[in-house]
Amino acid sequence: MKCLILSQGEEYAKELSTAMWLLTRPDGNGSTKYYVDWSVHADGRAAVSVPGEAIAYEDEEGETAYRYTEDQPIHKDCDAAAFRAVIEQSVTTEEADAIEAGIEAAKGSRMSFLQVIIGSPSLLPNLKTKAELEADGWFPNTEIL
Repeated sequence: MKCLILSQGEEYAKELSTAMWLLTRPDGNGSTKYYVDWSVHADGRAAVSVPGEAIAYEDEEGETAYRYTEDQPIHKDCDAAAFRAVIEQSVTTEEADAIEAGIEAAKGSRMSFLQVIIGSPSLLPNLKTKAELEADGWFPNTEIL
């Protein structure tokens, strides 16, 4: 599992997780309103969990390509523009256009949130492993008595 670091903090992490949930359940029904969990660093940054893994392989031309695990269902009635309104705080206009178009194309099928992040140069540098987060002090050791 990877995490996406968000400089905007915990409220934005909640907003993004809710926007992800609404892509899968646009009526908002369910036992939660969040799609993924998040952690908050002592410095105020937040990191949302990103489902799935990217598995590298060599394609027919000998180039490195990726397969993504854990595609997420995208409801046929979801509001891609509403998701864009949230994510555009973290990406360029061109990236927001591409993300919105990808969601529109995936309606009624599936897409990988991880693939969206990897395909967005503004987000990719903030995609970290749990080990990288631990090294950056995200999960301080606390003694339980």
